[in-house]
Amino acid sequence: MLAADFPDRPETPILKLKWESGSFGNSTRLGRLIDFHVCPSGLRVKPVLPPGRTFFVPWQHLRLERLHRTYGDVAALRFGDPEVGRLNVMGHVANRMARAVPARWPETAPLQDETRAHALFVIARAWVLFSVLWLAMAGFVLWSSSSKGGSPPPLAIVLVPLGISAAVSILAYYRRVKR
Repeated sequence: MLAADFPDRPETPILKLKWESGSFGNSTRLGRLIDFHVCPSGLRVKPVLPPGRTFFVPWQHLRLERLHRTYGDVAALRFGDPEVGRLNVMGHVANRMARAVPARWPETAPLQDETRAHALFVIARAWVLFSVLWLAMAGFVLWSSSSKGGSPPPLAIVLVPLGISAAVSILAYYRRVKR
């Protein structure tokens, strides 16, 4: 649908962002499957899957709304007036696009610098949420196994995956935000 409303056009990009994540509307999530080409006259969006659905939105047809979520800041890119589509991307991706074309970017508010402290705060907040969910699941496993008369698994089996997965996700997110 967006490819019909905003057909692709040949233009040399100022910035290429490859393998980014986003979600179209409220449902279709594309994890690391979108390429963005920031061009002087607009934004080219290239979903890796399905191929051939590339579209080019001129800057005058792009609106942006910042949303604050538990897992981090999100930018809702709204296409058309009236709106014919929406793509949510992480805030740091939108900030990189904005820095490439500051005069044409559809947001008037000044960009906040992505400081190390802010990145660590976002990571810590996500880790706390992840840990609470993991501990709730681990508690259920322990409760369910002991209520059936069996012995619960060792605590290390429950807690080690939490530490490993949290460390990997924190390092990956920090590296991605600071690139």
